[in-house]
Amino acid sequence: MALAPVTVPSAPQTLLPQTLLPQTLCTVDDPRLNELSGLAVDGDGLWAMADGGRRVQLLRLDPDTCAVVESRTATVDPYDAEDLAVGPDGTLWVGDTGDNEQRRTTVALIVVPPRGEPALHRLTYPDGPHDAEALLVDARGVPTVITKSVGAAGIYQPEGPLRGQGPTPLVHVADITLPTSTTQGGPVGGFGTRTVTGAGNGHEIVRSTVDRGVHQRTPTAGSRCQLTPREGTGTSIAPAGAVAAVGVS
Repeated sequence: MALAPVTVPSAPQTLLPQTLLPQTLCTVDDPRLNELSGLAVDGDGLWAMADGGRRVQLLRLDPDTCAVVESRTATVDPYDAEDLAVGPDGTLWVGDTGDNEQRRTTVALIVVPPRGEPALHRLTYPDGPHDAEALLVDARGVPTVITKSVGAAGIYQPEGPLRGQGPTPLVHVADITLPTSTTQGGPVGGFGTRTVTGAGNGHEIVRSTVDRGVHQRTPTAGSRCQLTPREGTGTSIAPAGAVAAVGVS
């Protein structure tokens, strides 16, 4: 079983301007999170989600010990759930947006509220299938999907209110291009340094690639949380106040 450390950036280093080195807070060793794919901050706790499974299972972690202290489930069987976000009312959003072969006619968002029944919302892209592993939900409760594309990643939002099981059309609102990384020992080569595999929330732009987290408050001013060489694959990221918690599998 692969252990998933949860890390935060330390103070800026002299030799790495605009780069923050991570410090391990705790290590997730619960077997239900063998491949930690989604991570989201809600108040003083962390919600985590594994990649895979026949139902949605979301686990709340103690931020000091990474022990599981609460869970939420939904009987929805996701196709390929990839990321997790928290809405302004504490509702958890699961991004069922994975599509490695790019052949899905719809993707989905699974909304799991603190109380009440979960809801399934299907979405369609305006320009054909995409593989996406990053989900944002802003302060208005509007979801944003970021594709996992080499080079420019597409940013998509629903054209209006979600239509139940829908499907609701997505609108291509922008693209984002990440610079290359110098981190050594990445598991999938150079292209993995520029593909988005996780996102934070709607207040700050926090993205994860396979070897680093990128934290921006505006599109032009930001800092990087870079994983130490050969540390693993960063597949989930969540902003926690002024820092970002990064799940490494």
